[in-house]
Amino acid sequence: MKRLSFVACSVLFGAFLVVASLWFFQLKAEAGSMAQSALPPLFTDDFESGSGKWITQTNTCVSVVTDGGTQVYSVTNCGATTARTIVTETTVPGSTAWTDYSIQARVKVVYTQSVGSSYAMLMARYRDSRNYYFMTLRPNNRVEIKKYINGSSSSGGGGTVSSTAFTPTLGTWYTLKLEVIGTVSPTLRAFVDGVPVLTATDTISPVVPLNAGTIGVGLVSAIAEFDDVIVSPIAATLNVTKLGLGEGLVTSVPAGIDCGVTCTADFVKGTVITLTATPITGTSFGGWGGACLGPGTVIPPGTGQLPMYQCVLPMTAAMNVTVTFNKYYIFLPLVLKNY
Repeated sequence: MKRLSFVACSVLFGAFLVVASLWFFQLKAEAGSMAQSALPPLFTDDFESGSGKWITQTNTCVSVVTDGGTQVYSVTNCGATTARTIVTETTVPGSTAWTDYSIQARVKVVYTQSVGSSYAMLMARYRDSRNYYFMTLRPNNRVEIKKYINGSSSSGGGGTVSSTAFTPTLGTWYTLKLEVIGTVSPTLRAFVDGVPVLTATDTISPVVPLNAGTIGVGLVSAIAEFDDVIVSPIAATLNVTKLGLGEGLVTSVPAGIDCGVTCTADFVKGTVITLTATPITGTSFGGWGGACLGPGTVIPPGTGQLPMYQCVLPMTAAMNVTVTFNKYYIFLPLVLKNY
């Protein structure tokens, strides 16, 4: 009877270990879904403090006016058809070096001089008044992504990258966003009120490479208002999942991953991340997986410390990484005593 009781207890204990292991793995998978807050914007302006961050180009008339109880940026052309107002390094240090980012703004076309040729626009990678990408909101019938090269959007490397039908209403606010990602044949995406309306790759051979540049707003043959401008870096999400019955900590440089608690974080696209895995006492490192292939780099331990294991990961896109921590087990002999 005593031997049968021992067998039954062993079976029950084994089942308990299986259930506990499944629960443990589930907790680790859930830990990988805990995300850090989004990246801070590169630039914001709601014009409540005026328009001091902006510099107007020739033939551009601007003023800050009240619309719906808030201050907005009113822009019109004066003396020519095109009006441009931009953010530069004289107001926001580093803006002309921005590469992969989005510009978003609320836009309202108030008046058009010519239905067929008038539009409001957001500008990205603005190098100068003759070279930039831009998104148009045309009151007649469409939204466009265009490239302005050497003063032309129709020849010499400039042109329409993509276009889609859309008929906005005069006097109505729309939230426009233009994303520019990549340097060689970059990807451009346009959004209206949060909905993607255009995705295109710029395959037009540029006369001037538009690899970086600041942002701006403007119009052609119109009066428009702009508000709540936000420039955001393009994020690449890194997700770390811990596997195995052991335990340890995974951290990142730059900071963001502390897993532990925070196992998912956004980084500026192109950032090189160094992940460090540190097993706790009683745990061994079982290896990297996912985007971190291979054993990585072993950091020798200091006095009284365990070794650490590193993986260097360029964040060219969203990445998933696994790290395995194995548990040490000590098996003691079982002695049965006959009575």
